[in-house]
Amino acid sequence: MTREAPVRLGTIRDDRGRSVALLDPMADWAAGRHDRIRKEVLDSIIRELSGGHLPSRRLIVGGAIAVAGMILLAAAAIGLDIYHEGAAAAADLRRSLFITVPAVVPMLIAAIVVPVLAARRKRLAAARDALLRHSTCPHCGYDLSGARSDGGAAVCPECGCAWRIPARHMLS
Repeated sequence: MTREAPVRLGTIRDDRGRSVALLDPMADWAAGRHDRIRKEVLDSIIRELSGGHLPSRRLIVGGAIAVAGMILLAAAAIGLDIYHEGAAAAADLRRSLFITVPAVVPMLIAAIVVPVLAARRKRLAAARDALLRHSTCPHCGYDLSGARSDGGAAVCPECGCAWRIPARHMLS
């Protein structure tokens, strides 16, 4: 009995059982990329995933910039404190980091990273289902309308992945 490799985050098994990477339509949409998925299909999928409205790219990118800016501001404040206070402030920082980092890092992993990864996995599964409802390959973004069937699964002519497209949910 052969043991299959585990499916990594962002990957799924197609209908042939192969582990393939999933396309992330939200990332393509946020970056303004329409080279893999047609713009009207991508906008429709994003509307579906976001609860019926098309979010603002500027708001999403602005939020990411704001978070990065806060991190840089905190680092600058620490650097400024060390600059003004001298070696004593640097020594205090080293001592406090020696004690707090081992406690803070596991809390950050537990409180931030784990829920973010779980939410990403759920979002990618919803994106896969939405892509299939729009007859679009979840691996490469190719239009599966009219793709040949292999045992009930549509085979993507671009990448060769096989996907079961529910006929009652097809939008195009």
